[in-house]
Amino acid sequence: MGLRDLRGIMRQQVPAEAWKHFNGAAESKATFHRNPRVFQQYLFRQNIFHEVSDPDISIELLGQKLPLPAITAPVGSFSLIGKDAERQVAEGTDRAGAMMFVSQAAKFNLHDWRNADKSPLVFMAYMNRGRPEVEEYAKAAEDLGFAAVGITMDTVKPVKIGDSAFVGVNSVIMPGVTIGRSAVVASGAVVLGDVPPFTLVAGNPARVVKRFPAPEGGK
Repeated sequence: MGLRDLRGIMRQQVPAEAWKHFNGAAESKATFHRNPRVFQQYLFRQNIFHEVSDPDISIELLGQKLPLPAITAPVGSFSLIGKDAERQVAEGTDRAGAMMFVSQAAKFNLHDWRNADKSPLVFMAYMNRGRPEVEEYAKAAEDLGFAAVGITMDTVKPVKIGDSAFVGVNSVIMPGVTIGRSAVVASGAVVLGDVPPFTLVAGNPARVVKRFPAPEGGK
């Protein structure tokens, strides 16, 4: 049974919303389409073993001895499949003795994962939750005997643009920045921090170069 067969089974058994989520990709799907093209550049040359009745396929990863070279990837949306899907995945990984990477975005907390899966666990934190929360989770994971803690850096904080704000062409606005109401970002500006309402920012890095009178009442 190959990946195509497994995908076919999944499509038949999971809700449509879950299938769309797990079989899709974020943003422009550039990585989703790029990865298969990259793998097509590799040629795998098979080595056929003869008279090997009990092969050793165990590996060592992050200081942990694993019986097979496979891990369960961190997914924060297992609950789309079913209300008990996270526990089922954890217990299945445990039965196989594989390592499981668990996501901070999941509904299960660290104790839930540890109780359901006694095999090696790796906690994947999201920096957009804030450094204090990540440090708190990292300490808890260590206390529970997790094999490692990783940081996921691909989560981008949204840019918030206020009412009647204007953003010029070829400007760059960093993740997490808020452009205030009726603010103006000049063309080519590189905005690293929040832009106050009723201001004009320009330059690299962008700075306030002009302030506009706010309407009566300051709204």
